[in-house]
Amino acid sequence: MKYLLLFIFSLSLTYSFGCSCATPDTKKDIARMISNADIVVEGTPYSVINQNNSPREKLKKDGTNILFNVTSVIKGNLNQKIIAINQWEVGNCAEFYKIGNHYLIFGYEVKGFRSKKKSNINLPPPPGGEIDKNGILTTFDYEKEEVEFWKKLLMKYRLFTTSSCSTFHPTSEIANKIKKQQLSTTPKKY
Repeated sequence: MKYLLLFIFSLSLTYSFGCSCATPDTKKDIARMISNADIVVEGTPYSVINQNNSPREKLKKDGTNILFNVTSVIKGNLNQKIIAINQWEVGNCAEFYKIGNHYLIFGYEVKGFRSKKKSNINLPPPPGGEIDKNGILTTFDYEKEEVEFWKKLLMKYRLFTTSSCSTFHPTSEIANKIKKQQLSTTPKKY
């Protein structure tokens, strides 16, 4: 029995999954990353989005779904200073934002939703959601109520998705490279 438990434990270590990001290190990689993003902005998360309206959630000082106060636009056209961030189903690649810290993010705009949750299937949903060319996010494990919550939020804020692979601290080496490369486009300050 002891050997069976040891074998199962070693398998769990072998088959565990983590987030792996390819950090752009050449000007061409950075240009491609900037080109693919709808926005590149700096700012500060100021509130965790509390879709269940629980008192416990209101006290959180960090989270993955947030309202983000934009202080500088490096790429993109924003007509509002506050945007909503939802990391959907990125799992281990979700950035855990700390309220009040400063970040540089690459965002991908969500303009609508489609849910493909199937309750009669016992298999886990596929990882992540998909955003089509029209900005419609297809989510595989959000309940109808969750989709309706985000649709209502979308009426008030522009909504973007991102991950830890496209979120950087503004003083990091990659953030400095991004800013240098975008010097031809002066960031818009709020």
